[in-house]
Amino acid sequence: MAKPVKNRKKAPHYYAGLQGRLTLLKKQAAQLFKNSHPYLAPKYWIIYAAAFGLGFYLWGPTHGMISLKKWKPFQPEQSDGITTIQTLQRELEQLKKEIHLQKIQEQAKAIEFSPESFSRPAFGEIIQRFDWISENNTWKLHAGIDIGTAPGSNIMAGAEGVVKEISGSSGTGLAVTLEHGAGWESVYGNLAEIKVKKGEQVIKGTIIGTSGRRSCDSQKPGFHFGIIHNQQPVNPEKIILGL
Repeated sequence: MAKPVKNRKKAPHYYAGLQGRLTLLKKQAAQLFKNSHPYLAPKYWIIYAAAFGLGFYLWGPTHGMISLKKWKPFQPEQSDGITTIQTLQRELEQLKKEIHLQKIQEQAKAIEFSPESFSRPAFGEIIQRFDWISENNTWKLHAGIDIGTAPGSNIMAGAEGVVKEISGSSGTGLAVTLEHGAGWESVYGNLAEIKVKKGEQVIKGTIIGTSGRRSCDSQKPGFHFGIIHNQQPVNPEKIILGL
């Protein structure tokens, strides 16, 4: 029975230790309050309120964190890479569709074009026909016709097309080649001035330039007009009725 007596003798010391610890905690709490008291001044309340509001927005019922995660700087780099690749793939598919559509349009245009669409590029008499001519003791084909016009007369596109080439010089005479589709082209030479640009889409009757002071093989003023089909010259008089 000596054991319970021994425990009762130790009890006062145990409670005394607890009281000492409690007293120490109170002193530490008082010291902490004393040290933090300056930060409880009203001038700091705005900062505390702002911090509380931000925390409530980010983690509160408004679920602001979800919106914050959608902000681009917080997105993983891998997601950006996937998004970029997907965007490039969509642009590539769109470009393929546009190219395919352009090819279909070009094919349709080539099928639709008919040489009957050609008309006289300018009024005037024919001063040099589509024929073999002798020049410097050599025979060569005059692959077109020369139409006599006053210098500076407007020369019109014989049919709708695209300006394929501009060649020549102001000294020897300028030339314009139009591409119409289905292998058909038209050539306008001995021009003094060009009023179109390479790659330009022109309609029938568009003024492409002005005539010069002389034609191919004549001293008379005029210009050269030729028609080509599949890279072979064709007599314009057989294409344009009443030329």
